[in-house]
Amino acid sequence: MRARGPYRRHATLFKLLLCQDIRGGIIGRRDAQRPYSVSANLIPLWLTKFDRGELNDEEAEATHYR
Repeated sequence: MRARGPYRRHATLFKLLLCQDIRGGIIGRRDAQRPYSVSANLIPLWLTKFDRGELNDEEAEATHYR
């Protein structure tokens, strides 16, 4: 069993771009997990926020420039 590392935070811009790629059919959910080292549990949560409009460009820009 592998030891878990520290919790990682992903930038809002990264989440937004990944969700746009998944919803646009460029990449599948499973295909996004390994190359981007994203937990399988996080992707549906991000997609839900993306679909609701809670994950948007304004929020991404605000968190990106802090």
